[in-house]
Amino acid sequence: MARLPQPGGDAGNWGAILNDYLSMSHKEDGVLKDGIITSTQLDSSINASMSRASTAIQPDELAVKYTLPS
Repeated sequence: MARLPQPGGDAGNWGAILNDYLSMSHKEDGVLKDGIITSTQLDSSINASMSRASTAIQPDELAVKYTLPS
C-alpha cells in the first residue's frame, strides 16, 4: 500500500515514495484520475452549487454583437 514519506526519514527514497503515493489518485500529468472524487464525497453546499450551475446561463447565451463605429 502506498504511503507518504516520513519527514526526516526515507533518505534517498523520499521522491519515489511520494510519487507512488500520489499515483494512487493522479494521472502521470498530475491531473486527478477520472472518478476519484464523486458527488457523494462533496459537501452538500457544493452539490447544490453544482446543480444550480448546470442550469445557469451558458456563455454562448451571453454573446453580444458589437458594431465598430466607422
